[in-house]
Amino acid sequence: MTGGKTEVIPVEKWAQIRTMYFNQQMSMRQIARELGINARTVKKAVSTHGGPRYQRTQPYPSILDPFKTEILQMVKQTRGKIMATVIYDHLSGRRDTATAPQYRGSYENLARYVAKLKAQQSPKEAFLRIETPPGFDAQCDWGKVEKILSFRRIEIFF
Repeated sequence: MTGGKTEVIPVEKWAQIRTMYFNQQMSMRQIARELGINARTVKKAVSTHGGPRYQRTQPYPSILDPFKTEILQMVKQTRGKIMATVIYDHLSGRRDTATAPQYRGSYENLARYVAKLKAQQSPKEAFLRIETPPGFDAQCDWGKVEKILSFRRIEIFF
């Protein structure tokens, strides 16, 4: 048993706890004693419906972290029209690393980040498609066509 925190348990043990509690009608204390685990772990396994999940306490730093503000500025300045290849070439092609760092990560990683930024900057335009049964509605477009035939001016309206 551990003190203070609930344990991360494998899926098999999680299933075993739930079987003992729901099918065999054992108490949480009895399950904890029999399996040699914390009672809070048993309570958590009984109360959750999806299996146990591991959550990293602190995320790993991204190789893009030093470049994120610069990438965001480039995307904003071009209103999302800049291509990820241009940004990649700009960041990875730096030779003077004393003033600004050179990007050494993969293009795919950068392209995923740029795509996410572009989606935030310029949301997709939506259209409403209207469909009616045949013969229910009619459409008419208005326009003007000028055509000169044998020195006569003809105007056709439709």
